[in-house]
Amino acid sequence: MKITPIGISAALAAFVVAIMPPEVMAQGISILPPDGTIEGMNIANGDVHMVHLPALVLYWVQILLSIAGGLAVIMVMVGGVQYMIGSVSNDKEQGKKTITYAIGGLVLAFFAWWIVELIQV
Repeated sequence: MKITPIGISAALAAFVVAIMPPEVMAQGISILPPDGTIEGMNIANGDVHMVHLPALVLYWVQILLSIAGGLAVIMVMVGGVQYMIGSVSNDKEQGKKTITYAIGGLVLAFFAWWIVELIQV
């Protein structure tokens, strides 16, 4: 049986969902702020104009950066498991590559955020 990164990721995700209390799962997830406004624009009512575009782009970049950060943490954990299992089967390189690529992707996402922040200012 070959252990794949997708299988390990699915097992980790199932574990995290299994240990979450029901109150957390019942709240739901929204990508909008609770009041529906971002820096003067009311997205819930559709009050968005071209002058709000930079703030909206920065908001979405921050959301995507948080998702990238979460995925990077999961992939570092997957790489750690691959590295530990690889010590038994003498194949540690796959785990090292997974960890390296996860950290590299996180650094790339950070620089993307930094460039958008720099352009917006």
